[in-house]
Amino acid sequence: MAKVLSHFVFESLAYFVAFRLYLAARDRNGDFLENTARWSIVIAAMAGAAIGAKLLYLLENPTLLLRKWDDPLFLLGGKTVIGALLGGT
Repeated sequence: MAKVLSHFVFESLAYFVAFRLYLAARDRNGDFLENTARWSIVIAAMAGAAIGAKLLYLLENPTLLLRKWDDPLFLLGGKTVIGALLGGT
């Protein structure tokens, strides 16, 4: 029998419920945003989240960053959820 990954199941359920709540609120209150503006906001939030996640990771330990600034594996590794939330916002 396949192992059920509870984190994946509950995270997927949270996304589904949140999207349904969004659709219900939009139907109730109307949509005030044009599609072009909406996609601009989505793209900016995604870019901000990616940059924020990486930037906060690099700034968490400045001495380590100064020591390994020329190591590609160090620079490519690591991200933070808080940085992504701050950057995406």
